[in-house]
Amino acid sequence: MLVFFFAIYVALNNKKLIEANIITNTNWLKQLLWMTDLSNRHFKTYMALYSQNNSSMIFKDDPVTAVYPGITNLRADLIWIWDAFYEEVLKQQGVFIKTRVVAPVLWYLPIINTAQKNTELRRICVFDVSPMSKEHLLDNGFSGSYYNTETMVSYMKDILVVVDNLKKQLRCEIEVILKHKRVSIKAHDATYVSHVNELCESNSNLRLVAENSNLFTLITGSELVIVAPFSSPAYVANYFNIPALFYDPTNEILVSNEIVSPIIFVSGRENLTIEIANILERKVDLV
Repeated sequence: MLVFFFAIYVALNNKKLIEANIITNTNWLKQLLWMTDLSNRHFKTYMALYSQNNSSMIFKDDPVTAVYPGITNLRADLIWIWDAFYEEVLKQQGVFIKTRVVAPVLWYLPIINTAQKNTELRRICVFDVSPMSKEHLLDNGFSGSYYNTETMVSYMKDILVVVDNLKKQLRCEIEVILKHKRVSIKAHDATYVSHVNELCESNSNLRLVAENSNLFTLITGSELVIVAPFSSPAYVANYFNIPALFYDPTNEILVSNEIVSPIIFVSGRENLTIEIANILERKVDLV
């Protein structure tokens, strides 16, 4: 069957009927030879990144870089990236393809929030990574995943405690908008989903939004974005000049500026308090 389709692409290419080919994060591990290796190819293959969470996590107790094996075999004529620094991330992972900086590729229009912000109500947008169940992680060989339930519970707890303390310190109301990375599925840990629902019920300033909410609107309507390392919403915020933090509650990740730049990386509740306070106080001074 693949030979049959290959013959079709050869014929289309010979007649110059293929204008371009686009692959994404979804199918870059399933590249077919016709995409890049036809003789006398008359079209280009582009890689459109709709996520930039490819940075390898390096831990303090095991400072060894591990590159996902498949990424070193990526083939394309051009990769669309969201920020110039990301070209260095790709090079660190063995990808030396030409890049071009474009706006974040999120598959919907950038509806920018132009409503005047309420200076008495500060808004922080938080992005977590819903953890998989222990059974699912074990079955798929990810029993040591950083994005486990314990880490994500600590992530949320630290943010809410810090925000609660800063409300008193800064004498203002702070609303926390939470968005899960993905729609809840059976493989996710049900205890974490229940935990978040309980947090929302007990905290009037915490609001959970739908997983398909427009990131452009959420982020441009916030004064600060907090993201689990190294998820993509931080780079969207950076594109719109909204302050963003990667927050590690475990204090286990070893970070180099080359990997997370230009996003501020924060470890531990005390440092999180300092960074959020500095950002919110700076925003007040600009009003």
